[in-house]
Amino acid sequence: MTAEDARQLASSMNCGLAPDQVQCVVILAEGIPLFIEELARWLAKRPLEDRSGPIPESLNDLLLSRIDQMDGARRIAQAGANLGRTFERHLLAAVVAEERAIWSAICQSCFIQASFRRTNKGSSSAMP
Repeated sequence: MTAEDARQLASSMNCGLAPDQVQCVVILAEGIPLFIEELARWLAKRPLEDRSGPIPESLNDLLLSRIDQMDGARRIAQAGANLGRTFERHLLAAVVAEERAIWSAICQSCFIQASFRRTNKGSSSAMP
């Protein structure tokens, strides 16, 4: 994605970012649409006085920041990472022994959602 396309995407998200913040998003995201969107959202959720502080410099840093903000999510994400790229929900529930906490954390973040799989009548599919 070109810098101009990235600028338009960041500006079109209606996050209330100042032009210098949009420019920062464009530079850090390096044309990666998901990073542009999530970084703009991350900045928008911060209080105005905190927007000049440190900004995650990679998509990985941003994901870790999001996970750290959710109760129990780090433990669940670490358990999922140990199980592998694709796994069944009941395996994760057995590892952390808290299915309710798992679903709560999953629903809080689309990033985590994409990593988890469930079995639907014998076939593995992405969780909604």
